[in-house]
Amino acid sequence: MKKFMIYLSILIISNIYAQCDDYSQTQCSNDNNCEWVEDIETVTCASLVWDEELCEAAPECTYSCWDAGGYFGWCEPECTGGMTYIDNGYCQEMEILECSEMDEMECGNEDSCDWTENIEWGSCYDLDPIWNVVYYCDDPSTNLDNCYTYTCYGGGYGQWGTCCGGDPYIIANNSYCEEAEYQLGDLNQDSVINIQDVIIVIDLVLNSEYSDSADLNSDSTVNVLDVIQIVDIILNN
Repeated sequence: MKKFMIYLSILIISNIYAQCDDYSQTQCSNDNNCEWVEDIETVTCASLVWDEELCEAAPECTYSCWDAGGYFGWCEPECTGGMTYIDNGYCQEMEILECSEMDEMECGNEDSCDWTENIEWGSCYDLDPIWNVVYYCDDPSTNLDNCYTYTCYGGGYGQWGTCCGGDPYIIANNSYCEEAEYQLGDLNQDSVINIQDVIIVIDLVLNSEYSDSADLNSDSTVNVLDVIQIVDIILNN
């Protein structure tokens, strides 16, 4: 068991620390921590004359090397053709946003963040009708209200007045994203689940110890299944 956990640790560390800049485009697209950056450069075939490999790789270009009659097999290179392109695309690590920089959708997709709703609502029924040729209802503090006027009881027999009605409207939306106070799997409580947490869980398994923070599948046991779940969280964030 101990040898297996050591082997698993090595495998996990090698996978987590795989560098995005070493990936092909396909590998980059399959890693949620990486993004592919397109960088297409348009050049003439003639500009590739001193790079035989690039010239031959370009379908629009033809490479040739004419005998110049020199020593050591030296020849005069040519790369003929029109315009071509060089794909300088590369893979890079995705920028990790702080919780405070996220919108509601981004916040909802991040396990370490919580969306806190803080909305100030207004009521059309609290507004007083304003006369300007006709009565209308409007809250000058926002343009999100959609209030209307209607004829209402005026307070006495035969008395009628004009009142405001309509759906509640938003005066101010101060909702925000913040770091979650507690995150399952964050054993060292640094607000990030990473390889350090994996090492702690593996140590718990090897020593047959238990921690609520490490029991991701809530089976009252810390074992290799919890290690795999933490690794999955790291690889998919």
